[in-house]
Amino acid sequence: MLINLDNMAETIDSTDNEIFIKESFQYFNRKISSSYKIELFDKLLQILTTKQKQDGKRCYLLWYLPNDIFESSILIFNGSVALEKFIKERSSSAIDSDEYRLFLNKENNPEHYISARVKDEEMLSAIVTIKDEEYGYKVPVILIANEKIISMIKIELS
Repeated sequence: MLINLDNMAETIDSTDNEIFIKESFQYFNRKISSSYKIELFDKLLQILTTKQKQDGKRCYLLWYLPNDIFESSILIFNGSVALEKFIKERSSSAIDSDEYRLFLNKENNPEHYISARVKDEEMLSAIVTIKDEEYGYKVPVILIANEKIISMIKIELS
């Protein structure tokens, strides 16, 4: 699985908008060890930092689902305007949007390991909750990116 992540990270081009764990559908609701979850998180974070350093034109956002790591991915936007549009369409103040809503979760903090690794890579994180009124679910998501991107997300969702 880590090899597939590496391959995707190396072969993305300007038309790609996501780096994801290819086999995620095979692992739906499968329990995994904490050490393997940490290894997958580290790999996603390493790919995020590498891509941000290599490509200053696009914005990279790690969309980390702590309850289902196999659905985590790195979203790729063609600049900050595209990222801002993505967040605005999903903010709680969006009007007539068919998208799920994102709510900033100021009270919760990521697990200590995640916080430490994010800090080591000079990144920031924000915890949001996805709410889908139609299906009635709430899912916590940890967004990880550079300071500029996380600051913009916090402003848009506040």
